[in-house]
Order: sequence, then C-alpha cells, then structure tokens
Amino acid sequence: MEILSDNISPILNSLDEGIAIVDTNFKNVYLNKVLNNILELANENANVFDFVSDEDMATIKSHLENCNGNKVNIDVKITTAQNNKKVLRLNISTYFDSNSNFNGYIVSVRDITDEEKDKIALKAAMANLDLVANSTADVILRYDFKTFEMSFVSKSIKYMAGYDWEELIGTRCVDIFHPNVRQPIIDNITSYVTGQRGFARGGHDKIRLPMLKKDGTVIMTEVLSSFLRDSNDRPIDCISIIHDISESLRYEKQISEQNNVMNTLINNLIADVYLKDKDLKYKVANLRYAKSIGFDSVDKILNKTDSELGIEGSKGIEQFEQHIINTANPSFNIEKRITDSKGNEKWISTSKLSYKNSGGQISGVIGVVRDITSRKHYEQTILERTRQFENTLNTLTDVYVKTDNEGKIVEVSPSVCSLYGCKRKTDIIGKNFFHTLCQIDYDYHFFVDEIKRIGRIDGFSNKLINLLGQEKYVESNLVTWIDSENLIAGFEGIIHDVTERVIREKTIESQKHTIELAHKATMESINAAQRIQSAIMPFAGIAKIFESSFVIYRPKDVVGGDFFYAVEKNDKIIASVGDCTGHGVSGALISTLSMSFLRNVINELPDSGLTSENILEELRANVIETMSSGRSEGFDISLIVVDKSKKQLQFSGAFNPMFFVRGGVLTEYPADKCPIGRYPKMLNFQRNTIDYEDGDEIFLFSDGFGDQFGGPYNRRFGSARLRDLFTEVSFVNTAKQKEKIERTLDEWMAQQSLSQIDDVTVMGIKF
Repeated sequence: MEILSDNISPILNSLDEGIAIVDTNFKNVYLNKVLNNILELANENANVFDFVSDEDMATIKSHLENCNGNKVNIDVKITTAQNNKKVLRLNISTYFDSNSNFNGYIVSVRDITDEEKDKIALKAAMANLDLVANSTADVILRYDFKTFEMSFVSKSIKYMAGYDWEELIGTRCVDIFHPNVRQPIIDNITSYVTGQRGFARGGHDKIRLPMLKKDGTVIMTEVLSSFLRDSNDRPIDCISIIHDISESLRYEKQISEQNNVMNTLINNLIADVYLKDKDLKYKVANLRYAKSIGFDSVDKILNKTDSELGIEGSKGIEQFEQHIINTANPSFNIEKRITDSKGNEKWISTSKLSYKNSGGQISGVIGVVRDITSRKHYEQTILERTRQFENTLNTLTDVYVKTDNEGKIVEVSPSVCSLYGCKRKTDIIGKNFFHTLCQIDYDYHFFVDEIKRIGRIDGFSNKLINLLGQEKYVESNLVTWIDSENLIAGFEGIIHDVTERVIREKTIESQKHTIELAHKATMESINAAQRIQSAIMPFAGIAKIFESSFVIYRPKDVVGGDFFYAVEKNDKIIASVGDCTGHGVSGALISTLSMSFLRNVINELPDSGLTSENILEELRANVIETMSSGRSEGFDISLIVVDKSKKQLQFSGAFNPMFFVRGGVLTEYPADKCPIGRYPKMLNFQRNTIDYEDGDEIFLFSDGFGDQFGGPYNRRFGSARLRDLFTEVSFVNTAKQKEKIERTLDEWMAQQSLSQIDDVTVMGIKF
C-alpha cells in the first residue's frame, strides 16, 4: 500500500469520483479525498459503508457472494455528515494480492443525486405534458401529413364531439369534419408540405372549420395547425389544436346587442355619467352629463380633457381624479351645494372611482353625478316631521318601548295601558319586558343574545295575557340602541296589537280550506277534460301516417287551445296544426269543436275537391255559421295535403306559415292574413304546391314557441331563432329533433325563470 500511496494516490485524489479500498471485513485500507467530500466529512479515515443502511449492506454482501469475481453495481440512499440526502452509485469489485489471494474490495463512489433529481423531474414533466394534452378543453391531434391518419387524439374529443379517442386512432383526421370541407383541408395541408404556401404566424396557421359530431350535429371550430420537424427542419407529422367556437360566435352577437343595450342604458340613466382614460380624456359619457357642462352633444367632449374644454375649476377636478387613479381609493357621495347657470341653488352628490382593464391594471376613472336637491328637501322635511313625531309620541296607538341590556323597561309610551291593562305607564317602567309584554315560553336571555347578534328583529309575534286576563296577540319590531360609548345598551321598538288581524286570519284560513276543496273538485273536472282532449288528438296516428315525424304538444294550462290533426283519405294525407282563440278551458272547448269541423269537412269533400285551400274555405264557412253572430271566436291554422304517389304537397295557411327545409336551406311559405272565422277583411285562401324529395322536411307550428319570453335579455324567442333552430335540427332524425327543440324551449324559459305564456305545438314531418 505504500507504493499505492506514493505513486497512485495523487492521481486517485484528482478523480471526480470517490475511491476506497477495504479489506474483507469492509474496513478502510485506502480512500481518496474525493470520497470525504462526497460524504461531507473532514475525517480522512471515514468509511463509506458506515453510511449505508443495514438493508442495503445485506444486499451488497449477498451480491458479492454471487458475483464470482465480477463487479457489483448498486445505488444507495444515504444521509451525509451534514444531514443532506444523497444518492450514491457504488461499483464494487474484488482484488487479490500477488499470490492471487482474496484481499478485499475496491469501491468507486459516484454522487448521482442530481441525475436522480433530473430523472424525477423528467418523469414529472412527461406526466404533466400528457396531463395537459388530455385535460385541456381543446382537442389536440397528431397525424401523418401524407395519409392524414391520426396517431394521437386527446381525450377531450369525447366532450367536444362525442368520439372516444381510441376509435379515432388510425383514421383520417379530415373525416371528423363536415364532408364539404374535407378535400379543401387535404389540399391546404398538401400545399404547405409542397411549399406552395407558407404558414402565417410563426410556423402555424388558424382557420375556421365545421366539425361533424358523432351524433350528426355540426359545430363551428377554430383549428390551429403546424408541423413537427426533425433536426434538419423537415416535417415529420402535423399537429392541430381544435377549439370549439360555436359558443363564442353566439357571444359575439350577444356582445353587439349588449353594447347597444349599454348605450341605451347610459343615455337613459337619471344620473350624469362619464368615463375618462388615464390621461383624463373623456371616453364615454351620457347626454345628460354633456349638457350639464355646457355641450349639446357627447361627441364634442370625447377624447378631450376638462382643461381642453375650458371647464370651470378643471385644474382642481383633474388633480383630484389623478389622485383617485394613483391611489385606487374611491370617493363616494361627496355632497356639494352649487348655483346653476340660471341662478338656482342646487345640491349634487358626486362619486368617483378608478376602473381596471382586462389585465387588472387601472385604466381611468368613472364619475357619477346626481342631483340630490329633492333629497335634501326631503331630509329637511323628515327632520321637521321627526320633531313632530317626538311631540305626538304619547298619542300613538301602537306601543313604543325601550329596555336596557337585560330587558328591563326604561321607557314606554302611554298606549301600553290599553294593551297591558295597567292604569299608568309608570306602572310598567322598571319591569321585565319578557315577563310583561313579550311572554315567551323559553329563556329570554336567548332572545336578548339573538337580537344583539343580528341587530334587529322584525315581525316577532307572541301571545300575552294582560292584567285584565284578556288574550292579546302582538307583533314587535325591535332594534338595538347604542350608548355614548358606542356599546349596545339595550333595544327599542314598536309593539303592534294584531289581535283583530289574527282572529281575521283564522277566519280566512277556514274559508281558504273550503275554497281549496272547491278548487280540487274543479281541477278533477279539468283533468278529465284533458284526458278527453288528449284522446281526440291523433298522437299515435301521426307516427303511422308519417314514419319519420314528431309532434310537440305542450298546452300552457292543463288543457289548451292548440290542436293538431292528421288523417289519410284514399290516396291523400291531410295534416294540420291549429291555434284557437284563448287557452285553458275556453281554448280547449274551441279546439275540440274545431277538430270536429275539420274532420267533417274532410269527410264531406269529394276527392277532386280535397285541396288545401278548399278545406280552409269550408272550415271558415262552418265556423261562421256555427258561432254566434258578431262573436270573434275562431282559429289560425296551417294545413297540408300530401299526394305520396306524385311526391307533391299542397299548403294553405290562416295566419300560420309553413317552414320547408331542403339540404339545410329553409324556405318559409307565408299564410294568408285571415283567420278561420269572422274578420274585417275576408280573403280567399291561396294554395302553395311543392314537389318534395326524399329527405325534405316541413314544420307546422302555432305561435306559442316564437312568442315565448326568456333568454339572457327576457325577449321573445322570435321567428328568426325559430328558423335557425329548425334548420339546425333538420340534419338529425326526428326523435332527436323533438328532444333538441323541447330542450331549447326549456332552457330559453329557464334563463329568466319564466313559465310558459301560451300553448305550444310543433309538428315535424320528414319525407
């Protein structure tokens, strides 16, 4: 070992790894200084195996016994002398003396702590990357730019389009988009690959494409695409990120509407309102404010400061507003008395506060100026009336009471004598409020603690027996009162004698029970009428006549004034949707009679005269003849006559139109502006004849859906939205159409928590 120490030791001490030579009992024979540095020890005789756990030591010995002279490599975790955690890689091999006798072990030690940390960090990064790709709401695709077959699809495709990601692996990415755009997508990507076109913004491009969901519906998406490239900048695969913008497109329209609403609102506020940017230039103001500073138009003050406009006192105003911007401290309801241009004295209240942009940075100041002259006059009036009230307190019919913290009465109005039966109010002062005027059957301290916690109790009711043995019902409104040290000193309030009201309510409750019994009997009769009305309408018959069809029938009340009808006569089919005058019971009676008229007209007309306009003319004649003279009962209707052999349909309508959809394009066939019944301007009903094709669809409906209020702004649904809805659902089967239409109506009403305002009927027929 002397030779080793003299000649080799300097070399071993210059290595990056620790070296130790130990005997067969793992005791030190030699170690270099690097090992001491790794173990963070000053002692040059330190033994690395002193830092190895018993479990790892047993593993080392087991491996050495089985290695047959080969090296043993093992990673161990240790705690250094400085209490730092490290991971060491030990390479252990046997060594022999010159006579080939086993003499011990040579151990190289390398600190791989940072490597292990890097491995853990890399593993976490890979896990996070996978998590991000499969957690984002956007869909991420990876696909071959030649075959367009997908090798990766994020799991969010399930929520956006209804596909399971596994079923799309190996399929073409273009097949999840609408057929009309698939070839243009292929041409577009190919042009990038061939170099005919270059990506726009930094190696990627963004386009809008209609995606075909698994259920057959279509959503609009925004697709950001780019290439994965190798080290030689050659494209390997394509990457696309798909974002659903169907909602944002609707929001764009709503934002435009909201801007119009905001402009209307700000110009109709009873306050003067303005908004300035950080340079104190006007960006928004209403006309009231512009006129208050001497201008007849808002445009004349926009993008100018008060100083530039020559406003009196502008320097002080701008200094104050700059202070608000700099400190973000608002100023509310600063009252000031002024004299206007006509010499009239006025009071104004001004509030100013800073506002922030979308990035959270202060962008300017908002000002609201109110004319409070009337309020000041009211305050003066109230002050005068308060004095009058104090003078007339003793004449109150209700009882005023004031107590200390424990409920002992310290003040009470003379009216307490009438309520409690005492001779003078002094007879009750000093007595406990809860033993006299508020006879509750539990520990009154709970009541005291509760009113202290809340600060007030309104409408607290209790029954009391007064000194004369009379049963009284009272209702109390109580609040805490504060002493000069700003501490709760007790409570005060008004006690109302509500005995007569309670007796009257008990009488009303008895009468209410009687009315409820009568109402129950009435509802049983109405429910019976509903069952009769439902039995008359051909719910099952529609499906037999038209294989692909649906009917939505939702009366506003239990029974309704809408009706629908369908019948097959010889080689023709007649179907209609009607909307009678009124709804509820009266509407139901008219609708039942109207269906009877319609059935009779169809049965009586010969085949040659069975046309849509003839049916409506005969219907009107029946209604006018049957209804009492001068009455306006009648109904609106849309009616079709279908000749399947000719693939032709006729349509006529009385105020109710028909929507016809072919290939996603909706055509409206208007109705004649004349009802089935008496009308000031009687018109002849017109016939519309249409040749239909397989896949075409018609919609007949009453006006209840379009007139329904709801949505974000509490407006009517309207015919434009109805056309869009029918166009959208025409791509799916009639069962899904019905579900989508009913869900849309429910959601429209739910946004304003509204109920249905009219009967709703929709019939859809797909040829």
